[in-house]
Amino acid sequence: MKFKLPVLPLPNVVFFPHTNLPVHIIEPFYVQLVEHCLKNECPMGISLAIPSFRGKIDKNGIFKSTYIPMEVCAYGEPYIMERLPDDSIKILIKGTGRAKIKNIVQNIPFPIFEAVDYPDQKTDAKFTNELGMKRLQSMFRRWIEVGILDSVEREMFAQSIDSIHQVVDYLSMLVIKDIEVKQILLETTSIEERVHSLNMLLVGSLPHKENDHRAKILKQFENLENIVVNGQ
Repeated sequence: MKFKLPVLPLPNVVFFPHTNLPVHIIEPFYVQLVEHCLKNECPMGISLAIPSFRGKIDKNGIFKSTYIPMEVCAYGEPYIMERLPDDSIKILIKGTGRAKIKNIVQNIPFPIFEAVDYPDQKTDAKFTNELGMKRLQSMFRRWIEVGILDSVEREMFAQSIDSIHQVVDYLSMLVIKDIEVKQILLETTSIEERVHSLNMLLVGSLPHKENDHRAKILKQFENLENIVVNGQ
């Protein structure tokens, strides 16, 4: 089903649907985007931004790149956490889904796209990679213990995690560093494949990090798969 989705493109950020993301929004037109979503009770998308071939000259005569969003992004409900004296805002966006954006239907004052939901594949089969799932859950618990210093916040966050989708999406967003790999994980519509990929990528003890060689293989495989699909 098609729907209209205001999209905030962010360089070097890949948002996942089963996570919460704090964002400090400075640009006035993106502040308007958030206000529009709140007023109309509609979701907003957060997409990895990639430079476009077009740019613009600012008031000081300096060329600045403009950005366009990746086709697949996550979306969610924005909540304003703080309004600052410079008219910027701090928001928390709670992920609720994933979409593929199509045609742009509005450019000014902020971009709105025609979008379709991009859910995981439906399957009746039982989740088979239980060992890999348990490893990721254990890894995530250890990350919470080390990564969240405040004991009350740590306990509250741990209690909010109740599904493997949350574990997988938070590990993908917070632990994986390679932006291309993050986007590949976001676009993968099989939870089993994402569990397998994370187990392949994340090595060692805390702090976990992805194996660079394996990340390169994953990206090469994804590029090859796209070439085959596009060539059909």
